[in-house]
Amino acid sequence: MVNSALTLETSELRHNAKTIARGVLDELPEDCTLEDIMLELYVRVSILEGRKQIADGKGLSLAEAKRELDSWFNSRSRLNSSPN
Repeated sequence: MVNSALTLETSELRHNAKTIARGVLDELPEDCTLEDIMLELYVRVSILEGRKQIADGKGLSLAEAKRELDSWFNSRSRLNSSPN
């Protein structure tokens, strides 16, 4: 699947929402479900918003994200291994 919509800036997303939606519909298989369509749109918008946050100097560095994920996985691991 080609993610042509991901090359758009977030400001363009607002003006080109129908174009992006049409592109998603054209790229997905004919037997896709409404849930598939909604998920694809959600993922694309989330990525665009994330890219905007990064461009604005917001968000986490890769090192910070890794630390947070490690912390989350470690806490989940402790929860799953603790006696009931």
